[in-house]
Amino acid sequence: MTYEVRRPNTEEELQSIQQLRHAVLDQARLHQTDTALSPADFADNNFHMAVFLGSMPVAALRGDLLGRGLFQFQKVATATEFQGQGLGTRLMQSAEAEAIALGAHSIILASREGRVQDFYENLGFTVMSAPFTSPDGVKNLWMEKWVGPYDG
Repeated sequence: MTYEVRRPNTEEELQSIQQLRHAVLDQARLHQTDTALSPADFADNNFHMAVFLGSMPVAALRGDLLGRGLFQFQKVATATEFQGQGLGTRLMQSAEAEAIALGAHSIILASREGRVQDFYENLGFTVMSAPFTSPDGVKNLWMEKWVGPYDG
């Protein structure tokens, strides 16, 4: 199988990414979320990155510029049947390179404790908060990775 890591090219691809996130991420939530795209999905200060198998996204995330070189990766999801194959790692590495090209010095994300936290730690992220429960009922903690010099 040939996988391609890239930004989505069409709104249809973005909608497919949203459906992937809904299927994967809602398994951990106490309630279901809307599959509709939000205005934030089209904001100028963010980017989407996905791993595609043909035209089908199998892993995806959104990177948001929060300000002056600080990015947040969120909505990170890999289809269950594709987990453990290195696709999440490829996605994160490509998204990190994209964020650096856009001026990132630091990337933050909220992670569930356990296996997901271990995945991010293996990519160089460190825990920067005590665990907290998000509004959707998921226990998370904040993690951060420094990727470049801070230019003040």
